[in-house]
Amino acid sequence: MRFGKHISFLFRTCSRRGLTLVEVLIAAAIAGLLLSAVLTSFMMILRLSEESEVRLNAGDNARSTLETLSNDIKPAIGRTPTLFVGTDQALDYGDGIDQDGDDEVDEEQPDGQDDDGDWAATDDRHAVVTSGTLLLPERDHYFGAADYGDAQVDEDVKFHLDQIFFRIQPPPGAGYQYEDVLYRVEEDFEQEENAWALVRLSTQTINATEFLAEPARPVAFDVLSFNCLYWDSNASVQSQDWQTEWNSDDLTTQTFMAPASVLIELTVYADQRPKEIYVPGEPVQTVTMRTVVNLESVILDAAFRRDSQVNP
Repeated sequence: MRFGKHISFLFRTCSRRGLTLVEVLIAAAIAGLLLSAVLTSFMMILRLSEESEVRLNAGDNARSTLETLSNDIKPAIGRTPTLFVGTDQALDYGDGIDQDGDDEVDEEQPDGQDDDGDWAATDDRHAVVTSGTLLLPERDHYFGAADYGDAQVDEDVKFHLDQIFFRIQPPPGAGYQYEDVLYRVEEDFEQEENAWALVRLSTQTINATEFLAEPARPVAFDVLSFNCLYWDSNASVQSQDWQTEWNSDDLTTQTFMAPASVLIELTVYADQRPKEIYVPGEPVQTVTMRTVVNLESVILDAAFRRDSQVNP
């Protein structure tokens, strides 16, 4: 209020006797400060708005891709004549940002394990179920041990360029026996530099001699990491865990040649810098989304183990 009175007095005085150079400079300085504050606020709001839009678009990109993958994997065949191969390919860098505050970057693998040794009992987020008056661990071998979903597990990870290859039972009347689908990341899709695309390739088997192959079709661009884990329901209850690789050719003596579930993690570029100037390994803003897809042919099978408390 006192400042306003001074300004009012200044201009009343000036109206009677004109403005001196000092008064003009003072008024210009005040106006400059006010304008600078307004411009700074405006630029900050604009930058935050642009960052939000970039992250929103990246999130939409990842979300729609996970939905496409989920719809493909759900009807995958679990027994013969299945074909299910998941390959693990880790890069030597991640987003270059210290996500867990330990002064190190990209020190873990996204495998559901405590690779860097910073897990503690207080980080255990394992669920319990009520049985009468007792609280029992949902799965005994996860209680008191580091596993996927715990704090300090998979919190500062390296990027991956995994591949997943599986066989789908066709819908009735499709006109082919089955479809083999491959998902992989192509770093320079269609010779465009830094166009990291997750692509889908498929081959439909019509009969023993006829096949229909489709060319690579991009389902997502700006993909920096594609990581998959596989739940092994063939193992005993106390040994079940996420696997980083899967090969149905090695499981011909097992009940299921495909995993019961696939955990998919997708990381996409969400930096304001043009992706053409991004150098792998440098700090970069990203959006990561993940989902777990159940193979219906496995989890609906009578042989699928459902009671976690039953001894193997």
